[in-house]
Amino acid sequence: MRKDRILLVGFLPQQASRLQSEFGRFFDLRVHPKDENPKDLQVRVEGAILALVLPHFLDRAEERALKRAGTPVSWVQGGLSSVRHRLTELSREQQR
Repeated sequence: MRKDRILLVGFLPQQASRLQSEFGRFFDLRVHPKDENPKDLQVRVEGAILALVLPHFLDRAEERALKRAGTPVSWVQGGLSSVRHRLTELSREQQR
């Protein structure tokens, strides 16, 4: 079964790794590290059903790249626990 792709933007490597280990069985989680080129972000977001973004780590070029891609964006306020909650909701929806 093909997993839905979700892009994680602005997360620290440890945070992204933890999320991948917790939710990798439900989703194809891809990561755009906060120090990478915004052009790479546009390539990574292709095919994703959602981009989960920590907004305080996003610069204007990355924000423009997300808008150009047309992928839905969920701006995460509150850190890792909020992301876990959102991914849990999505996994429940997916299982229906």
